Amino acid sequence: MQDIPKVVRVALLPSLFLRVEFADGAVRYWRSAINKTELDLLKKAGNLRKGLTQLTPEYYWLGTQATFGQDNTFAINRVIYDGNEIYKQGNRQPT
Repeated sequence: MQDIPKVVRVALLPSLFLRVEFADGAVRYWRSAINKTELDLLKKAGNLRKGLTQLTPEYYWLGTQATFGQDNTFAINRVIYDGNEIYKQGNRQPT
């Protein structure tokens, strides 16, 4: 069984993907819940081509709101992400 390193840093990219860094130096990219919400709102409102959104700036701000759990999870804007899953299945390059 592969030993998965701890998540050490998380950044929210302008594309609303997460850039997750691990203790072994690995980096993975993961679609954030904010990204999905943004796309759903744009599609629903018919604004996908216009780039208009209803999300407020608080959704885009990661700041100090990332909290890390002992079980290699982390939370951003009340959404919990599994660092183990991201390490195994996350993209190795930004999409």
